[in-house]
Amino acid sequence: MSQHDFTLGNATGASFRADANLVLAAIAGNNSGATAPATTFAYQWWADTTTGLLKIRNAANSAWVTVGTLATANFGLQAQDADLDALAALGSTGIAVRSAADTWAQRSIAVGSAKLTVANGDGVAGNPTLDAAAASETQAGAIEIATQPEVDAGTDDARAITPLKLRNTKIKLHTEWASTSGAGHEWTDIPAGVRRVILTLKGVSTNGTAKYVCRIGPSGGVETSGYGGSIITSTPDNFAASAWFPLAFGQAAADTVDAKLVLDLEDASDNTWVASLISVYGTTSCVGVMSKSLAGALSRLELGTDGGVNTFDAGAANLSYE
Repeated sequence: MSQHDFTLGNATGASFRADANLVLAAIAGNNSGATAPATTFAYQWWADTTTGLLKIRNAANSAWVTVGTLATANFGLQAQDADLDALAALGSTGIAVRSAADTWAQRSIAVGSAKLTVANGDGVAGNPTLDAAAASETQAGAIEIATQPEVDAGTDDARAITPLKLRNTKIKLHTEWASTSGAGHEWTDIPAGVRRVILTLKGVSTNGTAKYVCRIGPSGGVETSGYGGSIITSTPDNFAASAWFPLAFGQAAADTVDAKLVLDLEDASDNTWVASLISVYGTTSCVGVMSKSLAGALSRLELGTDGGVNTFDAGAANLSYE
């Protein structure tokens, strides 16, 4: 390690030579030392052995500038690289892309059709942002999936319908009840959102002559009052609804009943249903229109006889709904 003030004074031959050798040693060793040279010059090197750094004096000779680490190859600096040279040679703004070995180009994000839009495609003003255009009857694009209530309402013309939701809008058939025993049957799982329920009876009979009746209700149970309207038979005769919807009356015990009761949701705000009936038993036919407002959304329907006094002994009944 050697440092010098780089000033050679007048001296005898041997002394001058010794001082000159010190200058050469300082030059050869980049002024290495644990402390900075006492005398400094602009662009002077200093191998700082305390920090292990190579330093150079700035142009104003006012401070040391660190070049790199003495013990590391290339002083710890990035070696020259053709890829970096090509990257540095890019002359405009935008997204840099390595298109081949040692080859760089500038690109920007673009869209191929009106289905997408792009903002800040070159990334200069901010992150590039892609957005899908809304679909229409004449333009492909992004579209929102409709909810089941939206599908059921049938008023939205901007959302798409999935096959599952489309299937759910179609008429669905419940599990048939074989009306060969018991005082009646109750379907308790009519799904929310239905707007039409159809009760069908095929060859149904009981062991007595009590009226065939139907009650409906929300999840809390079937309701036993507030039924309005009436039915009329071909005999002629008529019977008013009150505690239930009548389906057949005046039949003999041996008669079988075929019937269809259609319930349509008339007002969703107060859960009012309008029922239309056609039934045939023996030589009698029966038609009627009735109504019932429920305390909540319809979820159940009960088939039985007036007072539950008769037992079913033949036929089958089922529900369908949409």
